[in-house]
Amino acid sequence: MPPPKDPIKYAEFLKHNSESHKGLKMPPRTDEWRRKQSESHKGQKISEEQRQKLSAALKGRPSPMKGKHHSEKTKKQIGESCKRVLSAPEKRSKISAGLKGHPVLESTRKKISAAQSGANGNNFGKKVSPEVQKKKEQSMRLFYEDEDRSKAARKKISETHKGSKHHCWKGGITPLNNAIRSSLEYRSWVLAVFERDCFTCQDCKKKGGKIEAHHIKSFSRIIRENHITTLEQALECEELWDVSNGKTVCKKCHMTNYSTRERVAR
Repeated sequence: MPPPKDPIKYAEFLKHNSESHKGLKMPPRTDEWRRKQSESHKGQKISEEQRQKLSAALKGRPSPMKGKHHSEKTKKQIGESCKRVLSAPEKRSKISAGLKGHPVLESTRKKISAAQSGANGNNFGKKVSPEVQKKKEQSMRLFYEDEDRSKAARKKISETHKGSKHHCWKGGITPLNNAIRSSLEYRSWVLAVFERDCFTCQDCKKKGGKIEAHHIKSFSRIIRENHITTLEQALECEELWDVSNGKTVCKKCHMTNYSTRERVAR
């Protein structure tokens, strides 16, 4: 008896089929069986209307795996199966092509993040064993030993994190930051902070050595809040050159006690 085409009836058909096959052992899913299944489903697409009907039919029904857990043997088999599938370059290419053009919504990203944060995370409270750490190191070493592949990988990573693609992107203010920090006014501000504090770290009280001027209210925040887009606007901003907003700290205390994003080099 062929399965019904109507999504609701198909869901009922699956439920009936599942109950009628309880206790029966399914034949092993060989590569040939998977190939035939793949061929039989090629070109078949579910319309949006059918998706919604199927979703409505299955809504409220508990997952068949609810309250159940895979045995260690099953987990191992699933892991080996995934490794075998993903080890083939053509399989990886197909997966990559299938995911292209389907960006994850921001709302979905937030839901995933909330579901996996804190104690809900898979690795919460776990420590990487020395054996696993060693395997990771060996894997990375082998990867970077291949010079051509490592260069291509670095280039790819660089391209995916450039400019507005980077999570720290603030609208392209780096050239402006460099111009401000290279100005005479900025150098004068740093020197004024050092002289007021007698060239002494205000945290550990060590005098001299490698010292830096730290903005109590961060440099980038002042730029952002005052809508500064040019060097001329920066030079006219009184808050940016307020000596009371500066603090002398040694390099060690600066690295230890303050965020690297707020560091102001000497």
